[in-house]
Amino acid sequence: MEEILNQLERVETKSAQQIEKIVRCVGKIAEYTLDDVIFDPKKDWTFDSLSTCFSKSERMMENKKEIIVMIKDLICLLDDLKIIEDKELDNLENDRKDLLEAMEEKIRDMKQYGNDRRNTKPPRSPIDDRRTSQRDYSKRIPARDREVIREDSHDRIERRTTEVQKEKGKQIVLEMRPVIENEIENVVANKSQKVLFDTNTDGWKMDKFVDSVTGKKRIGFLVFDEIAHVFGVFVNEIIQPGQWLDDSKLFLFSYTPGQNKPLFYSNIMFSNHDGKSIFKLEEKNAEHFFRVANVIYIQNVSGKKGSVMYPELEEYFFHANPRSFCGYVYPDKFESTRVIALQF
Repeated sequence: MEEILNQLERVETKSAQQIEKIVRCVGKIAEYTLDDVIFDPKKDWTFDSLSTCFSKSERMMENKKEIIVMIKDLICLLDDLKIIEDKELDNLENDRKDLLEAMEEKIRDMKQYGNDRRNTKPPRSPIDDRRTSQRDYSKRIPARDREVIREDSHDRIERRTTEVQKEKGKQIVLEMRPVIENEIENVVANKSQKVLFDTNTDGWKMDKFVDSVTGKKRIGFLVFDEIAHVFGVFVNEIIQPGQWLDDSKLFLFSYTPGQNKPLFYSNIMFSNHDGKSIFKLEEKNAEHFFRVANVIYIQNVSGKKGSVMYPELEEYFFHANPRSFCGYVYPDKFESTRVIALQF
């Protein structure tokens, strides 16, 4: 009993509904326990006394059985409570990270506006006696040295922002890299428990594919081609069909099962692309499962070469040579032999 109560105390945040069930269960256990009285029959007791003791001992046996059942129920309630609270803590942590990212983005926008505010400064009023002549703002002002310096400063800020975003993107890659490696090995061995959609079992049904991933986040898409390459894309944000996704944590990856080589990955280049319009889940009547930045198209039919990866991929992702992912370079198309969606 003390061990169960200690387990209850270790739960950091408690769900009110689960706690109410737990309190009722503990109260029943206490109620049944109060009926436990140890009898020591004496030799001089009458038959009626012995009969009374026997009936009470029978009730004690029933109480003990009920207590054992309720303790098992209590343990299940505690386990459910722990699972609920772990999920709530994860949601709170994700919301906190999203809020911090939004604040950082707002601060960067404010800094950039502060650097460029002279370009949009309105003319002074004609009654301003501090100026002897009014500037004609319809005429183009020739560039000065200070303008060139300001542009160089803007470039430096952009480069620093790119480095910051690159490091931020690495964090989720480091988190997901071993998970994706292990799950690809599980997929090849038919042991994966995270599969939402698999063309080998679900067929090439676009409507089923869309329904499987719509409204979900942290999805990994695996694509197998004709020459045993396995590549894919990890999408962190919530996916909706027919809508371009804003996801600064999206990254590409490539992996060869069974060779003990680390997962190759490629993050977004933020100096050229800010993460917006980076991923699109096609609608149910489209000809492709999904596309990435208009440079990767994955077919939704089997038996033909309908997938393509454009060389402009390197303009959106770091070190993203198409041959590193699928072994084919535009204008050559390739056949996607298997497409899988995994929930992480």
